[in-house]
Amino acid sequence: MSGSPGAASPPALADVAIPVAAPDPFTYRIPEELRGRIVPGQRVPVPLGRRRTHGYVVRVHDDPPPERLRALGAPDPETPLLTPPLLELCRWVADYYLAPLGEVLEGALPRIPFEGRGRDVEAPVQQGPLDPAPSLTPEQEAVVAAVGADLDPPRFVVHHLQGVPGSGKTEVYLALADRVIGAGGSVLILEPEIGLATHILERVRRRYGALAGLYHSQTGVRERRATWERARAGAIRIVVGARSAVFVPLERPGLLVVDEEQEPAYKQEDAPRYHGRDVAVVRARIEGIPILLGSATPSLEAWWNVRSGKFRGHRLAERYAGRPPARIEVVDLRADPGLRPSGAPVSLFSAALVTRIRRRLEAGELSILFLNRRGHSTVVQCSACGEMIRCGRCDVVMTFHRATDDLRCHHCGRIRTKPERCPACEPGRLFYGGAGTQKLEEQLAALFPRARILRLDTDSTRRRGSHAAHLAAIDRGEVDLLIGTQMVAKGFDFPRVTLVGVLQADREMGLPEFRAAERAFQVLTQVAGRAGRGESPGEVIVQTMTPDHYVIQAAARGDFERFAAAEIETRRPLAYPPFTRMAHLLFDGRVEGNVRNRAEATAAALAPRASRSGVELLGPAPMFLTRLKGSYRWHLTLKGARSDRVHRLARFARELRPPPGTRGVRLQVDIDPIRTL
Repeated sequence: MSGSPGAASPPALADVAIPVAAPDPFTYRIPEELRGRIVPGQRVPVPLGRRRTHGYVVRVHDDPPPERLRALGAPDPETPLLTPPLLELCRWVADYYLAPLGEVLEGALPRIPFEGRGRDVEAPVQQGPLDPAPSLTPEQEAVVAAVGADLDPPRFVVHHLQGVPGSGKTEVYLALADRVIGAGGSVLILEPEIGLATHILERVRRRYGALAGLYHSQTGVRERRATWERARAGAIRIVVGARSAVFVPLERPGLLVVDEEQEPAYKQEDAPRYHGRDVAVVRARIEGIPILLGSATPSLEAWWNVRSGKFRGHRLAERYAGRPPARIEVVDLRADPGLRPSGAPVSLFSAALVTRIRRRLEAGELSILFLNRRGHSTVVQCSACGEMIRCGRCDVVMTFHRATDDLRCHHCGRIRTKPERCPACEPGRLFYGGAGTQKLEEQLAALFPRARILRLDTDSTRRRGSHAAHLAAIDRGEVDLLIGTQMVAKGFDFPRVTLVGVLQADREMGLPEFRAAERAFQVLTQVAGRAGRGESPGEVIVQTMTPDHYVIQAAARGDFERFAAAEIETRRPLAYPPFTRMAHLLFDGRVEGNVRNRAEATAAALAPRASRSGVELLGPAPMFLTRLKGSYRWHLTLKGARSDRVHRLARFARELRPPPGTRGVRLQVDIDPIRTL
């Protein structure tokens, strides 16, 4: 007891991380009546300036305090929201990604109201609605045995599974989960997108019933909180979720899985700009358990880590049940302009693709048409003066949406009424050019009026529950033609799909980013992998204007090694990842001159330090999209072989005092950027 002679008194001070843009926690006095009750991981009410807010206890201590400390309030709930490993993980995220710890902690937790203890947590419910584990192929058994050797006793090892589409990577994940759950442990499976997480969850629930839970940003607040609390209590033993699920507490964690590890959706675009895959690897290290990264088309960084021995690599080279890979045909659009339906200047479909679609419709099979651009017409232009309808807040043209009969900016969300005439020259008539998924849907309906068509993109899945409803319709056989963006390209297992058509294979390769070729190869390979996963063989039609490009050729052959070998040699002399680490510094503000001034001043301050550190400094320069959401944007890029030196320079840039003439300019630091447009 604290009053016993010689006994140490409970700590009198607490460091509290508050979700504001402050680099360090604040120190508060622990009131006498709360001494011994305040521990790290709790949420507490605190005063901040003239207002009351809340924060998270990250340390209790008796260090010499500053003068006149203010007192914190009673924790709510009393039980810490964050386990010690999760608190350590959040500290790492804040330090590595240069983000305020309070904001990281706030983003890691579901919304839990004050003055409430949350929902009661039920004991695990064992059911009788469940699927038995299928037999594994020899390749699958070998992977399960290799990864399983690190489950009992558990130890931290990063395993990477490269499996061709349809090879049964998910069944490997579940076979390993069987071992962990059978031994009383818990498993986390991350998916890059909400739709894919929902799709995989249905399969997981057929296997584990009420022991499975879903966690992502579009589930309701109550459902997300219930999943969090049930997982922490051990009532849920396998959690499937998108990026934010990496912070879900697990009772006796035994295995982490990151499916489709190459996907850029794992990178959060807003602060804190963490990468879910990399955070999962750090969590596995902290927890002392193995992690399995899976992909049909590994990121170049993961592929290099396997080659260098940092990761343990495994392969699934054959499709499940001996099914042959889909046959891929490349159609040169320069020689085959295709049909020209009435009202459209150029058809989206080559003659070869139209013929294949008709055959699949007659056979009662499902076809996927992939076009990675949503909306109807991607360009609205005057046929007289050539003026294009632009956003006004962003340096992009607006996209026409037929469903809502308006123009929309896909960057800032601005909506504009469809003009009847050219706003520049008045008499000019407007031409609706380019194509998105809505125009694709329109032209398909004209060509095949009896076909049942479903569009799967961001616009068609905005409403809560729409992902699950669309997937259920496909499973029931109510769809003949599935149209989609990259949302349909990966992970989905639809046995009725026998044809995939890729309409604009060149689009991804034209982006001015060093990862453009990698992303193009990955998307092409993934979407092609949706065909022929059932009993009937699959076929893929790739329409392109550049049929001889090495990305197109490698994707047509399904030859990842050939692509990776070519791509890695283009990056080596340019010193791009995986040979270097990067930090991207983005300056934005309403006054372009102020933005340029701060970017140039920061570059001048960084240049001598970068030179001494062996770090390359690129820029400053305007961003490719110079104006976005009403703000002008300039940027700098740091590249170096040593992560610590790049990181140190990025931190130095963040802590620089803004010079005169740069009022209203914000600096955003992105460590290990995925996109720099």
